[in-house]
Amino acid sequence: MAWFFKGKGSQLGLSLSRRGVWHAYGTCAQTCMPSGGDIGVLQYVEGIEGIWSLHSSDAEEAEYDPAGLGLKRVFEQNDGRAVALIHYHHKDERNSAAVGASILMPSKLSDEVFTLFRSIIGNDRINYIITIDFIGLRLNTVEFTTIPSLDEFVERDFLKHRAYLSTGVSIAILGNS
Repeated sequence: MAWFFKGKGSQLGLSLSRRGVWHAYGTCAQTCMPSGGDIGVLQYVEGIEGIWSLHSSDAEEAEYDPAGLGLKRVFEQNDGRAVALIHYHHKDERNSAAVGASILMPSKLSDEVFTLFRSIIGNDRINYIITIDFIGLRLNTVEFTTIPSLDEFVERDFLKHRAYLSTGVSIAILGNS
């Protein structure tokens, strides 16, 4: 099914990189709706904050995938369509637990999305929904695949942690009724 990131215009931000490339970011509610695999993920992610960032394909890779988890490679293999990386952040001394998404879009499309976001920033009456295709996490008993297991997804050790890579992303802007 999907992983949803739902927020308001007041929860959006835009910033400009040193190279002059825009990116958007936000905090929001998130909901995971796996269609298979290990649904144990729900015990980790239900009710925690969602954080996300959206980047143009013109951005430097270190901006959207600082750990080198393969988002650029997936983007290139996806015929230049939007892709995302979903990752789990454990609670620590400074931050609450959260589910994060890094989204990479073709530059022309990301420019259009940034224009839409500029028009709703600060507006509590306008909502957005980012939908990321999500099959589910691999059961821990299944051999290694490109889909991480639940244990790998929530792993605290940075070197063993794996993110979920998705080749389907959509964004909707909705008025509040």
